[in-house]
Amino acid sequence: MKEFNTLELEIDSSVATVWLNRPEVHNAFNREMLNELTQCFKFLNKSEEIRVILLRGRGKSFSSGADLKWMFDSENKSYKKNKADSIAMAKCLKSIYSCTKPTIAIVHGAVIGGGIGILCTCDFTIAETNTFFSLSEFRVGLVPSTIMPYLLKKMNQHKLKMLMFSGKKLTSTEAHRIGLIEELYDTNAIEMKLKLFINDILKSSPDAINESKALMNFLYNKSDSEKIMNKTVKSITKMKMSKSSIEGISAYMEKRLPNWTVQIL
Repeated sequence: MKEFNTLELEIDSSVATVWLNRPEVHNAFNREMLNELTQCFKFLNKSEEIRVILLRGRGKSFSSGADLKWMFDSENKSYKKNKADSIAMAKCLKSIYSCTKPTIAIVHGAVIGGGIGILCTCDFTIAETNTFFSLSEFRVGLVPSTIMPYLLKKMNQHKLKMLMFSGKKLTSTEAHRIGLIEELYDTNAIEMKLKLFINDILKSSPDAINESKALMNFLYNKSDSEKIMNKTVKSITKMKMSKSSIEGISAYMEKRLPNWTVQIL
């Protein structure tokens, strides 16, 4: 079995569980985690024994999005290195979304920014009732560029704009209402509900599931996926190196409001 530094991989019969394993930073992802997620999903996708893949987070949260210390270092990197980081994110998202196995994100605690992008690449998302969600990139001068294609597949664009422009926190109930998550369960019930759901999936033909996922991706993705990926990579690379992101991330780390903040009465 493959070993990773930022992930834990558990395989129980035909079910693989991929654990995001940076609990000390609420599973914020950096370049290493993105690369390991890509490797892990490619490995699992090739396995004939694996029928279902679960994606979960160790500790108090599923994922708080991009590691801001890693993002803040963008100021000191060249455009080429920043672009390489952006490509790593885009490839990670694509590896999960294009996986031929059924993928289920089980989320809890905080799901912020790119963490929402990751859950949107999975086929289904099950959330604990104590979970909250936020697309807070605009608050720190960034744009959720690389995750945007997957957000738009998951959500109505007007509800997405509301979530992005405001940066407001959504409760799990609100997230369920707008279609960001499929199922919502109490903490003490989620494991049994998950087991029942997996058992139902395992009654279906794996070849039929694989073929249907490939067909749906083909029918849904009418635009050139490479062009989309290149456009989103250039967008986030530009924003990571912008004055607004430097100010926004600095303000967040210094626990102050960024200089563009205006309060109305």
